[in-house]
Amino acid sequence: MSMDRSKLARSFRELGIRVTAQRLAVAEALEASSDHPTAHVVYERVRDRFPHITLGTIYNTLAMLEEKGFVQALTFANGTRYDTNVTPHVNLVCVECGGIIDADDEDDVLARFREKICATRGFATVGQRVDFYGTCEACRSASSRPCRTPKAPRPASTGALE
Repeated sequence: MSMDRSKLARSFRELGIRVTAQRLAVAEALEASSDHPTAHVVYERVRDRFPHITLGTIYNTLAMLEEKGFVQALTFANGTRYDTNVTPHVNLVCVECGGIIDADDEDDVLARFREKICATRGFATVGQRVDFYGTCEACRSASSRPCRTPKAPRPASTGALE
């Protein structure tokens, strides 16, 4: 899924994003990740190439990339993770290890569901996010031993009664 630098630069230009070496490095770190990294993880990965980059630059770049539609911020109660898959899909969130796996909407089930619900309610969507919470295969097979990384994302509070 990872794009090469020239394709990233072309995508930036198409989205109206000024191309800089640091922005490309952030995008490359995101594109090369399947773990939906946090801003701090992106910072650690980019800092290898740009030792003087600041965490503030990472946050600003991520905010701009989200605003332009290059990434989707996934906000959980314990922090925000970043996803370069901005097409409709389901995030399979492991409550044991915190892993997030993208499940693409290959049969357009989500799109058809969204269209049907919105049409019957007269609602116009500006975005969507679908998370399924459970336990990944690796954690289920290792269930006899305690989880090594108890950092499971939890849904952010919506303020609604549950």
